[in-house]
Amino acid sequence: MMIRQGNQLVEAYITNFKIIISQSDIMEDAVLIQDFQKGLNPKLVKKIWAQMPPPKTIDEWYKVAALQEGYWRGALAIQGLDKATHKKKKEEKPARDSSNGMSINRLSNEERSKHIQKGLCFICHQPGHLSTACPKRNKNYQPTRGQYIPRPGKNAQGRDGLAKVCTIMAKLDEEEREAIYAVINNEGF
Repeated sequence: MMIRQGNQLVEAYITNFKIIISQSDIMEDAVLIQDFQKGLNPKLVKKIWAQMPPPKTIDEWYKVAALQEGYWRGALAIQGLDKATHKKKKEEKPARDSSNGMSINRLSNEERSKHIQKGLCFICHQPGHLSTACPKRNKNYQPTRGQYIPRPGKNAQGRDGLAKVCTIMAKLDEEEREAIYAVINNEGF
């Protein structure tokens, strides 16, 4: 049994690790800890071993690994570094309406990601529908060039299905969502 953390968050690695060990007969903490360490990011393993005292059980390893990665990500955020590239993030500039130069209320990349993850509408910020079907949408709305324009047809059923999936995902707790994302990634979706 060998899986690697790779670029995924430690929480996702822990979830995948737990799924794999639940399907095996291995129960001894020493063996589980050894396998868990082998798959973890080596820098993270070093940081954990530098603690006094180091964790003794597999559950302590899960907890300490998640905490250490959280500290590391927090430090990157404080420094304004991107978590993936470790380079300075570009400051987001508000969109400008070309007709009068006024700022448009646009979601940040972080807010947009949260809306997608929770299945929220980009207009009213509520679950259950996509912004293309939002009841609060201005009826005279005309998308600008380059924006998605919904068209009735064979994709309408897919959009409805996506809205339903997003609503279901929004009702799950973080651990359940991470487990589903892990399964989806492993299946190649």
